[in-house]
Amino acid sequence: MGRIGPISLILLALGVSAWGQPWGPRPTFRGASAEDVVGALETEDRAKAAFLLGQIGDRKVVPALAEFTGDPDRSVRVQAGIALASLGDRRGIPVCATALNSDPTWIRCYAAYALWQVDTPRARRILKESLKGQGKFISEVINGALSTPYVTPAKSAAKKLSLDDPGDALAEEADWWWHEGNLEQAARCLETMLFLDPTDVQTCELAAWLEWSLGRDDQAVNTLKRGIAEAPDNPEAYFQLGFHYFNTKRYILAREPLRKALDLGGDDIMRRQYAHCLEKLGQYSEALDQWTILLQKAPDDSVVKMNYGRVKRLVNGEQ
Repeated sequence: MGRIGPISLILLALGVSAWGQPWGPRPTFRGASAEDVVGALETEDRAKAAFLLGQIGDRKVVPALAEFTGDPDRSVRVQAGIALASLGDRRGIPVCATALNSDPTWIRCYAAYALWQVDTPRARRILKESLKGQGKFISEVINGALSTPYVTPAKSAAKKLSLDDPGDALAEEADWWWHEGNLEQAARCLETMLFLDPTDVQTCELAAWLEWSLGRDDQAVNTLKRGIAEAPDNPEAYFQLGFHYFNTKRYILAREPLRKALDLGGDDIMRRQYAHCLEKLGQYSEALDQWTILLQKAPDDSVVKMNYGRVKRLVNGEQ
């Protein structure tokens, strides 16, 4: 283990890790070049651009962000306001205050962290007032912001950044939180990844699984349905929704998305799952049809042969 320097000792004494706050987002993008992101403020991706500019930490972009606090798109206004607060600009405080009481959990986390970065009596008062009615996760974030003296977040390695490549960094952060045992922060990373790329079906799957693990089944289902809406021609999107319903024993709800996945060219794994679902629903003949297709494609597959034989006996009324 290397020597702990005086700055690290001070941070540890304040309850702050070398990478940032244990209750807030890691400074994943801090110190990156804002050059390639600023231009996206003039495109349909301006909400995403505003988010990243706030995380980069370059105050030179404040004038550009300020222009978007009156944008007709509320998502743009929210992200621009949170970004301004993250850069220490007080004009972002009202947006953060509203976001803390009305927006999804992942946005609330960034709003609380931004108010901590503004570091004014007004910002702290809003954090205190926003505690009422919050869930456990955001309450912990707000309490962390209120109890931790402000320090400038550490910079990550200098690098260029565009809208095309933030997902990998957030995936690494999610993995870090996962190994720390903080599933809420990991879920926040995945939700942020979906904000930046809503068509990423794999991230939808992971986010939904985490949400379900945290007891938020309705949110998990909505995440998977959102994946379908964003990628309506991707069989994996339908399969993941059907698979989630199947694993939670909602076989009637599982049947249609599993069938749709096959209609869109789904693979043999998806067909197996559809066959299992039909069997659970007592639709043995239809299930046997699926196993017959699989057996024709893989006549030596022992698992397929076993399932085919079992379902055939059910069709014949045998035990």
